[in-house]
Amino acid sequence: MKGDSFFMPSGFTGQWKQAETMKKYFMIFDASAGGD
Repeated sequence: MKGDSFFMPSGFTGQWKQAETMKKYFMIFDASAGGD
């Protein structure tokens, strides 16, 4: 999902910044689960 920010609708900037925090958590969770 690297580079998905390039597809970010400008209207979602606020939600995106919140999502970044969640993504960091899910990246760790996904890695622990053996995901990509």
